[in-house]
Amino acid sequence: MTLRGAGDGLALHGAGAPLRLLLVAEPTTDTALVLVLLTNRFPHAFLELQVEVGQAAALARLAEDPFDVVLVHVPQHRAPGAAAAEEVRAAHPATPLLIVTGSTDSDMTLWARVDGAQAMVSALPGDRAEDRALRYLDLARGLLDAQDAPTCAVDPEGRIVAVNLAWRDVTGRNGGTDELCGVGVSYLDTCDRADLDRRGSGTPDAAIVVGGLRRVLAGTLELFRHDYAWRSPDESRWFRVQVTSATINGGRGAVITHLDTTNVREIEQTLAYQSMHDALTDLPNRALLVDRLEQAICDADRRGLGVAVAHLDLTNFERVNHRVQYSGGDRVLVQVAQRLLAQLRPGDTLARVSGDEFLVLWRDLDLDDPEEVLALGAGLVTALEQPFGAADLPVPVTGSVGVARHVTGRDPERTLSAARLALADAKTRGPRSVALFTQELEEAVIGRTTLETELRKALAGNVTQFVLHYQPVVDLTTGTVVAVESLVRWEHPVLGRVGPDRFIPMAEATGLIHVLGGWVLDQAVRDAVAMTHEGRELDVAVNFSVLQLNDDAVRQVQQVLETSGLRAGRLMIEVTESAFVEDEDAVVRTLEALSQLGVNVAIDDFGTGYSSLHYLRRYPINTIKIDREFVAGIGTNVDDEAICESIVGLAAAVGAATIAEGVETAEQYAFLHSLGCQHGQGFLWSRPVPVDQLGAAIAACGDVPVASARSRTSRTSRTSRTSAGPRTPR
Repeated sequence: MTLRGAGDGLALHGAGAPLRLLLVAEPTTDTALVLVLLTNRFPHAFLELQVEVGQAAALARLAEDPFDVVLVHVPQHRAPGAAAAEEVRAAHPATPLLIVTGSTDSDMTLWARVDGAQAMVSALPGDRAEDRALRYLDLARGLLDAQDAPTCAVDPEGRIVAVNLAWRDVTGRNGGTDELCGVGVSYLDTCDRADLDRRGSGTPDAAIVVGGLRRVLAGTLELFRHDYAWRSPDESRWFRVQVTSATINGGRGAVITHLDTTNVREIEQTLAYQSMHDALTDLPNRALLVDRLEQAICDADRRGLGVAVAHLDLTNFERVNHRVQYSGGDRVLVQVAQRLLAQLRPGDTLARVSGDEFLVLWRDLDLDDPEEVLALGAGLVTALEQPFGAADLPVPVTGSVGVARHVTGRDPERTLSAARLALADAKTRGPRSVALFTQELEEAVIGRTTLETELRKALAGNVTQFVLHYQPVVDLTTGTVVAVESLVRWEHPVLGRVGPDRFIPMAEATGLIHVLGGWVLDQAVRDAVAMTHEGRELDVAVNFSVLQLNDDAVRQVQQVLETSGLRAGRLMIEVTESAFVEDEDAVVRTLEALSQLGVNVAIDDFGTGYSSLHYLRRYPINTIKIDREFVAGIGTNVDDEAICESIVGLAAAVGAATIAEGVETAEQYAFLHSLGCQHGQGFLWSRPVPVDQLGAAIAACGDVPVASARSRTSRTSRTSRTSAGPRTPR
């Protein structure tokens, strides 16, 4: 579309060539109103107007078709058109840019860009100087009003020459007037007065702002920023003052903007709080506790007092989640946190560092009293004694605590590590235990760590450092070997023979028991295939950890039996009685599945648990093994003899066989035989031996005379315990 006229100063190319304008419109732009605006503003111009909707289309058009002037429609503050204007200016800085604001006939206005002033001067040679001045004043006001933030412009002397609507609104709502902060007032003097009036609310760091403004006006700084708090009787807010150099009235002035950063600051504070606190309990997290520990150490060193850290771990908390589901478990954790908080003294800190682990920082302790921290640790354990959860579904929770006193000069992280090591030691002593870190404990932990590393290496790849030894199981009536028990041994190339009492618990604690137990099962079954004595096949017993009693174990046993061809009835799985208390339901499911495969199940160390009769009633038990502790008391302790007799009777009542462990003397052999115990194993017949020596060991068992039946009436009367000597400690 072309607007024709004659003799207007905008026609750069003469009366015969139109001035080409590109209008960057929005979908809502009323092009007809823009035409009216241009016609009224330039009644004699020879203009050619092209229209593109949207920023992308306009930039593409400008890239291939140059225009003399670009108009951008910005109907509202911060409308998409404002972004389009910035993009056009950045991509085509030499092209004069005009801004069309408003959307109706009454408010649509034409503005020029400040930074395009010289280009517009050359484009308007026919206008009078005062007209140009009025236009640029309108321009400055329009641009300032387009800012949401309170903004003013100052001349080289620091006098305010323009303010925007936001400036007037904010100052007006807070008692400001044109005489105090309007056009013509010295911004520098206003700040100086505010700096002296420290009693006034809402006073920024005026001296700092004045210093920054003076540097910008002097040309030593292009941009200055400063954050300050603004307070009034009704609210508190944060602002960022930004001073930018600008050419004003022919000299170096500045545009000053006060950006409200309250929302951003609140978000930052919220994120900072969340980064230092546990979302569930609202307790400090590990990072915040470490920070407070560092502060406590500095304070303690100055005052000559002690600092200590406790690491608390809830025992088997996963059972709580299984019982009350995870949402219920979360509620229990909140209750635990509240109980523990009640144990703190002023200045102490409780932090939650993981799902069921807590850290406690104790300050102002006696440097010479280690018992003080043990008592504080015991208080944490005592706080957990009463059940948690709802009244109709009480949940028992126990925990162990490791305590470490901070040593001057030690890194805070090392103190936390020491507490963790003490916790590991407390766990070995059972729930509700409290352990204090000592140098001896650290040395023992280092030894365990080294052993754990070696254990991992030994179980990686081909297992070559482990061997199985077998101990014969003898029929007490005939003296014939009927089975063998497999026992794993670790032959380390440097450490030598490592006892199972050292590496089995470590394998369980580290999860390596699954690898080790799988290897033992596979090796024992493969060895058992060829085990015979006098033409009879021998059964083989394999010890299982409670950690192995799961669905994977059932699949593994089934696969090993199918691969080896060993008949399931020849395999016996031995489980210690203490294993049953871990998770009875899971143990029952696993043992029943094994029993359905045809595998025999034995209770090892029977009588050492707390509910032996319950196990006999609930579990699919084929064999009961009498613990060696009771066998050792035969001949010296009538109580142990009575226990052996009771176990044999119980086994017979439920249809289970019995095996006595640790038989070492002919007297023990004879007594057990007289009770009706079917089988025995122990040094009387053979020590555990490697598979290549098993044949000779079985043959030697035949040299042990079969026990003859003897009367038990000659035994010492149960009323004569004193004459029987001291009872064997358990």
